Amino acid sequence: MLQRKTLIILAIFAIVIIGLAIALLLAGDGFFNPAEVKENQNVNEAAEQTQTTASPAIQPVSKLSSGEQPMATVARNFAERFASFSTDANYSNLAEVKLLATARLKAELGKMTAKPASDSYYGVSSKVLKLTVDEFKENAAQVTITLQRQETKTGQPSSVRYQDLNLTLIKLGESWLVDRYNWSS
Repeated sequence: MLQRKTLIILAIFAIVIIGLAIALLLAGDGFFNPAEVKENQNVNEAAEQTQTTASPAIQPVSKLSSGEQPMATVARNFAERFASFSTDANYSNLAEVKLLATARLKAELGKMTAKPASDSYYGVSSKVLKLTVDEFKENAAQVTITLQRQETKTGQPSSVRYQDLNLTLIKLGESWLVDRYNWSS
């Protein structure tokens, strides 16, 4: 009786081990790097949504060093918030990005004024497709962010375009902050 129970337990254990081995083989690299797979899926989904508009070559997210990760997070958050706005939100994106900006850039953003409210809706929704680190030092960095921007106006079909936003970031204490921005193409 004891031998039979031992054999059953060993058989169950072997089946579980074989099942895990098969699952690992089928999962591939995505099993060990789910965040990278998710980011690449988001890029692919963004490309599929804009089939009617010619899109730039979308490349996989490049690997960032552990020192670059916090800076890249600030850059992505700033870019998406800064480049997204609507008349319904009364351009609140400018107030949101001030949390990610240096004093110099906060002053510049404070000079930007929202346009008077109108009866028609206008909005731009932006999504980061790619972040390229152009230069990285211990306390300063320059990045180029490729954005997909969907523009919506009352009574008109939505349009999609791609635009690069160049950011200069500096590290103050332990925090990365955006100091300058520049739109290109």
